Amino acid sequence: MTDYRLLAEIYEPLGQLYTGGAIRAMKRAAAARLGPGSRVLCVGGGAGEEALFAARAGAKVTLLDRSRDMLATARRTHGNSPDASSLAIDYVEADLDDFPAAAPYDYVWSHFFLNVFARQEAQRKLDRLSEFVVPGGSLVVSDFAPGGWLRQLYFGLPLVAFWALTGNAWHAIYDYSQWRAGGLDLVGAEPFPLFGWGPRWLTQWTWRA
Repeated sequence: MTDYRLLAEIYEPLGQLYTGGAIRAMKRAAAARLGPGSRVLCVGGGAGEEALFAARAGAKVTLLDRSRDMLATARRTHGNSPDASSLAIDYVEADLDDFPAAAPYDYVWSHFFLNVFARQEAQRKLDRLSEFVVPGGSLVVSDFAPGGWLRQLYFGLPLVAFWALTGNAWHAIYDYSQWRAGGLDLVGAEPFPLFGWGPRWLTQWTWRA
């Protein structure tokens, strides 16, 4: 059971610092594909940055996370935004397996969520995510990209920290291009450079229903 109470306030700033803004760039890239009124499910959305980007793009967003502390941080951050009254965001405290979606979604986002889990469980979560995508909709997964020993080391540093502090699973970098996602088709894998110019060690995979 993962526990993010100790990191709720600093989780997103740490990610931005460690990747030089690459994680934020991935979230913005996903939000740029949205149209007004799009239904978006942010799974493991934590402190809510991607939900904010999606809502500002005119989407109707469901932010799903089982961490009460992370959701509280998201609510507070969104509530302090100057455009708070115009944001269409629903906050749901639940495990993905217990989430009864009221309606399917045009986009399902998993930004650095699946790497919380061991391999078999992560595959099961990916299959579960695919169930919420409408025909013609997309499932987007952002994560570390597989490669040589340097990027394994880069991945390993936060892996050790999160394993120790939150109970995240211990595993190698996942290559999602080799994974199934229910009955969805993998249609793209976009790499993102660290610090805007460095090695492309993060990737955003997209499946379409």
